[in-house]
Amino acid sequence: MVSGDIVSGTIGGLNDAVKKLVWDSIPVLLSLVGAAIIILIGWVVGKIVKQIVIKVLQSTRVDQWIDEQNLAAAIGGKEVSALAGSLVKWYIIVLFLAEAANVIQLEALKQFLEALVYYIPGALAGVGELEQFHDGQVVQRAFERHRTTDVAQRHAGRPDHRG
Repeated sequence: MVSGDIVSGTIGGLNDAVKKLVWDSIPVLLSLVGAAIIILIGWVVGKIVKQIVIKVLQSTRVDQWIDEQNLAAAIGGKEVSALAGSLVKWYIIVLFLAEAANVIQLEALKQFLEALVYYIPGALAGVGELEQFHDGQVVQRAFERHRTTDVAQRHAGRPDHRG
């Protein structure tokens, strides 16, 4: 009878271990499913916002302006609207990935993605500041050309005042 007690005790212990494994796995599986749903929603939202950004930028004719200024080669021959749309899409996806990492409690990944989320707007702002600096120089040169042309036209045909 002692061997029967050992077998039944072993089977009971295994049964308890399997039950504990299943019950402990349920929250992990639910977290993984939740993270997958968050990522899917982020991807869909990112795709929708990308299309909106592309349409808005195309309505401003920014792509045509880039072509007219011969600047398309500077961005790899891509359309600015498509490039900006893709950047916004991936930014949104990274936002959702950070939340998914939080749901499944991957702290290191969450911190990396959050750092990336904070870095991207700063980098884009820096690019915007460079563009404003460049635009400022362009405007200043155009103003100087206009002023020089205007002064030359006003003095055209007038006698020299130096005497």
